Amino acid sequence: RKLRQSYTRITAPMDGTVVNLPVQAGQTVIAVQVTPVMLTLADLDTITVRAKVPEADIQSIKLGQVARFTTLSGEGKRYEGKLRVIQPVPERAGNAVFYNVLFDVDNRDRALFSDMTVQVDIETGSVKQVPAMPIVALGERGKDGRFTVQVLDADNKQVPRQVKVGLQDGARVQVLDGVKAGEKVLLAPPSAADAAASAASS
Repeated sequence: RKLRQSYTRITAPMDGTVVNLPVQAGQTVIAVQVTPVMLTLADLDTITVRAKVPEADIQSIKLGQVARFTTLSGEGKRYEGKLRVIQPVPERAGNAVFYNVLFDVDNRDRALFSDMTVQVDIETGSVKQVPAMPIVALGERGKDGRFTVQVLDADNKQVPRQVKVGLQDGARVQVLDGVKAGEKVLLAPPSAADAAASAASS
């Protein structure tokens, strides 16, 4: 009888916090084809963040890069970690392809919870004291990868320029070629379709 009772004792393989308890005391659990889940145990001292990276950006993502994020309820507080996993099998959402990347964040203060929505930025490079412009100044992208921007000349007339860009942080983009420091660019320039429609209406 003591031997049979020993079979009913389940010992956790790690220290942690019970985050899910699908069965209750006295409930009959049957393990025939599928092993039943008795409880879910989590180590909340460390939170693993999963971020989705678009297919167009995945080749610039490397292990060890710094990832920072904010939460919807964190009042702008930024958390930081380093990428430790880039999952090679993508997820699809319609025609869009995304790759999951994982990184860990210290959570000993219990400020983060499971399944929180976060806004993640991954640092793929850094530069200092280089020409830059707001991203909204970029127009359509050409086949050569350059963007059209509208530059104001000495007579305040709009002159289209083709610019080559580099790193960007979501708000500003590095200018590699096409516009010099100090030149004025038009924000939110009209697209080619808008310009054609405007010309036709006039």
